[in-house]
Amino acid sequence: MREQKYPDDIVQQVTHAIRVHAGPLVFSPRSTEAKILQDADTIDKVGALSLTTFLLHYGSKRMMANQVLEELRKDMPKRLRWYYRAMNFPEGKRIVGDGCKYIRVFIKKLQKEI
Repeated sequence: MREQKYPDDIVQQVTHAIRVHAGPLVFSPRSTEAKILQDADTIDKVGALSLTTFLLHYGSKRMMANQVLEELRKDMPKRLRWYYRAMNFPEGKRIVGDGCKYIRVFIKKLQKEI
């Protein structure tokens, strides 16, 4: 951005927004834009693609379905609570709440099938 002659304050705002998108454990957002980007990143963590990524990770470790279920049951509740609490805006919180419900339902269905 500096090569393109953007003002320093804009460069700093964009840099901050990019830095905080990883979540509130890393940085606290200072601007509305940074909060929006942080929420978007968290929303992405509770979707079908994210769940698929978890399952692929467990599969790459050659885990069987019952082992995957145990990992999900052990790790997910804590993650989902943190994701929900970490949201900056009500609409993001609603979307994350829906995603958390989706993952909880998936885990229950997996448990019944195993």
